[in-house]
Amino acid sequence: MKRQLLLSAAFLAGQIALPGMPVAHAQESRYPSTAIRIVVPSPPGGPVDVVGRVVAQQLSSVLGTTVVENRPGAAGVLATRFVINTAPDGHTALIAANSMLAVQKANRNAGYDVERDLIALLTMGWIPNIMVASPSLPVTSVRDVIDLSRTRKLNYGTIGVGSTTHIMTEYLFGVLARTNIQHVPYAGAGAALTALMSDQLELASVAMLAAVPLVKSNKVKALAVTSSRRVSALPNVPTLAEAGFPGNDYITWVGFFMPARTPRAVVDGFTEAVLKVSAMPETKERLAAVAFEIETRSGEEFRRQVSDELKKWATVIETTGVKID
Repeated sequence: MKRQLLLSAAFLAGQIALPGMPVAHAQESRYPSTAIRIVVPSPPGGPVDVVGRVVAQQLSSVLGTTVVENRPGAAGVLATRFVINTAPDGHTALIAANSMLAVQKANRNAGYDVERDLIALLTMGWIPNIMVASPSLPVTSVRDVIDLSRTRKLNYGTIGVGSTTHIMTEYLFGVLARTNIQHVPYAGAGAALTALMSDQLELASVAMLAAVPLVKSNKVKALAVTSSRRVSALPNVPTLAEAGFPGNDYITWVGFFMPARTPRAVVDGFTEAVLKVSAMPETKERLAAVAFEIETRSGEEFRRQVSDELKKWATVIETTGVKID
């Protein structure tokens, strides 16, 4: 009888919120209470979308139903604002690339501050970017491109104004090589590569994932990868350093974020689940096939990385003069 009374008291204590206790506390014990939505700020087929879908499929076996929702537009601004304004209950997460940091610094009207409005949970890893050329363009290297640009006008495409590929390619051509190659923004890597293959575009700088099969089938020409080392998916393609521009490697990382004020227990639970998914052999195999390198960073380590990169992009944007109106 005494034991039953103690259990009853413990149960009642768990049902009564103490003064000042967040309402979300009751939700934490049964998280998730509904499907988890992973919002992707780009069209289907890009690196963020591919990683999001691989993770979502595996995450369903750990946390329950997980769905992917694509909300492209305004270089990721629309999706970021959407997630910021959702309930901070852990049932909506943003999966995004470091372009979101560059856009924040390049666009004074972005309407968000990553460190203030979001909690950086973890990064899954990274993928190199790659510079590719139309098969008909008479170049085989980045140096060839620069030499040709001094004799006639050239253009290059990216996934949009203010994206990391735009800013760093502009830095490469405009600041380091001191040449002028016109930027043409596209809605996604797939659209830019389609234009490249049909000779509507001469060059493109995109995340490597979308370009690998086209390079292997000789539909586009690979000029350089932007990582510090060559990648196994395209071992014959040189790095930017090997192409004559050392110290200018840059990658696209993909990470998860939740709205500020999401309860710590929920944040930790989701993070732990994604880390578990990242260690699964099937996840590693599927992402390795598209040249994505799993290299997780979570918690304070990832938040420091975000803070440091925001400073870096502010400096690069000031140097290049890239702005989003």
